[in-house]
Amino acid sequence: MHLLGAGCVGLVHAAALQRGGVPVTLVLRRAPPHAAVAVAVARGSGTAPTTTTTQHRWTLAPRRVAALLVATRAPDTAAALAPLFAAGAISRASTLVLLQNGVEAVHAALAEHIASSGFPLPRFILGSTTHGIRRDDPQDPFSVNHVGDGETVFGAPSSEPSIDVDVFSMLAKAEGLNVTCPVEWPMLKKTLRMKLAVNSVLNPLTAIFGCRNGLVVASEEGRDLVESLCNELALLPEFRDELGMSALDLKETVMKVAKATALNRNSMDATIRRGLDTEIDYLNGHVLRMASKHGIHLPNHELVVKMVNMKLKLNRTLEN
Repeated sequence: MHLLGAGCVGLVHAAALQRGGVPVTLVLRRAPPHAAVAVAVARGSGTAPTTTTTQHRWTLAPRRVAALLVATRAPDTAAALAPLFAAGAISRASTLVLLQNGVEAVHAALAEHIASSGFPLPRFILGSTTHGIRRDDPQDPFSVNHVGDGETVFGAPSSEPSIDVDVFSMLAKAEGLNVTCPVEWPMLKKTLRMKLAVNSVLNPLTAIFGCRNGLVVASEEGRDLVESLCNELALLPEFRDELGMSALDLKETVMKVAKATALNRNSMDATIRRGLDTEIDYLNGHVLRMASKHGIHLPNHELVVKMVNMKLKLNRTLEN
């Protein structure tokens, strides 16, 4: 298996697969100084976490990709994959395993982009993870800290006629990540929709205010903002009917996640701080496209999209 996107999520899953007996080759943009890359994953809190290290082969340009775990940031996906398509490394026999925030929207946009570019359409598996992962030392790109246990699920979208069962067998071997696969599409879709609901509330609010998850719900004003976004989500049948959740149910779920991950910083906040494009179009933008299909107006979600984009532009202006 190959990994594209050697960030926190990608490295933790690559290391877990390697520990489980599945060799993972890292697809990198720049050549590291050594023939193998040592990926160090620290686990546990306090002054002495347990660290495990796995050795990975790397490549800048794989000749052929049978199974590719894609853990790039959502806005970077098409550009990161383009050289592999152009070189013929990805074919119809390849399987792309997408593991990103807003993965439903990423899959839809990527499939459309591939088709319009005339490249062969590979098979897709979609994934979702709730593990808490961060990078504490920006000077050491291959060391990450696994700070919170969760679960990872994988399944094929309904548009996939068939998937190589060997890929699911490989994914299931990821050690210590509580992996479930294959998950049938109806259940996977519910999991992805629930994550979309939580992320489309917490991620933009923490990014706008530059705070950790817990602070969003620590004040009455923050809880009111959470409620206003959840009220709009509940207008959509994708959340109200398919998930069977009311606005109150959604709010309680978001509050629970925010409190359980109170000290976490969301990826959108970190992305804005670095002056990079955010995944807002794959979260709230996706929600707004759902709403448009039903002729439903969601002014609060429209507002947070504008505020996130404005904050990014302001940060870029200040940096220059």
